[in-house]
Amino acid sequence: QQHFTCSPGGHAVVHPETFGRRLRDAMRERRIGNEAVAAAARVHVKTVSHWRSDRYVPEEPAILAIASLLSVSPAWLRYGDDLPPTD
Repeated sequence: QQHFTCSPGGHAVVHPETFGRRLRDAMRERRIGNEAVAAAARVHVKTVSHWRSDRYVPEEPAILAIASLLSVSPAWLRYGDDLPPTD
């Protein structure tokens, strides 16, 4: 699910609160790379790059595996609902 707004120049801009943004932030915070996420989700590393750039959103089994790896709730990862756990 992506939200678009228009920049002052009239170009569509992806809203910063997207699946890809949440994935990137959680990975960065936990220092987990694309390779580890790909292994957990059983996908190619390139697929993780597509998720991080909001080109695609993973299917439910992958979301559950990624959420477990990153210690976040699947709802937060999917929709931004819920708060990610704090250490």
